Parts: sequence; structure tokens; C-alpha cells
Amino acid sequence: DDVSSGSSGGNLLYQSRAAGNWDVYIVPAGGGTPRNLTNSPSQDSGATFSPDGRSVAFMSDRDGSWGIWVIGLDGSNPQKVLAVPGGFGGDWPNEHLSWSS
Repeated sequence: DDVSSGSSGGNLLYQSRAAGNWDVYIVPAGGGTPRNLTNSPSQDSGATFSPDGRSVAFMSDRDGSWGIWVIGLDGSNPQKVLAVPGGFGGDWPNEHLSWSS
């Protein structure tokens, strides 16, 4: 069920249900231990790196309604930047965001 999301600065993003729900993970591109970046009981998916590689945008329902969130590469400071009241559709686990500068 793992779905790749992107790469930047020697790191890869992917989403997985390994913890029981969809979460975003980050792992060094050369191998290493994956780290659960979003670590929330909500559904978090569709991640992409910011253009400067310092943060990650992802889709989530972590506050009870769908939106686009941004989080630091260390999992700090999650912030909802855009509400998406209608959600992302039925195929949301297979979608991912695209970030342009």
C-alpha cells in the first residue's frame, strides 16, 4: 500500500498505512530508517517537498475537515494553509500535491 510522493535533498517522501492509517514518511534516498513525518491518527497523504526543500505540503483531515497542510522536515509546526471543504475525491490516497515557486 506504500505510495511514493517525491524526492529532494537526498530524501524521499512516501505515504503508508504501516501505522494503521495513512501517514507521510521520509527516508534517506540511499537507504536508512524511515521516519513517520506526520505521525497523526488522521489521514495524511499526497506529500511533496517545498521548492527550497525545507518543508513538506500534504493533504490531511487532521482537524476534522480536509485541507492542505505544511510541516517542517523534522515533523514540527504543522499548519493548515488551505481548507478544502469538499475533500479530494474518492481516489485521494493515489493523488499527490505539486508545489511551484
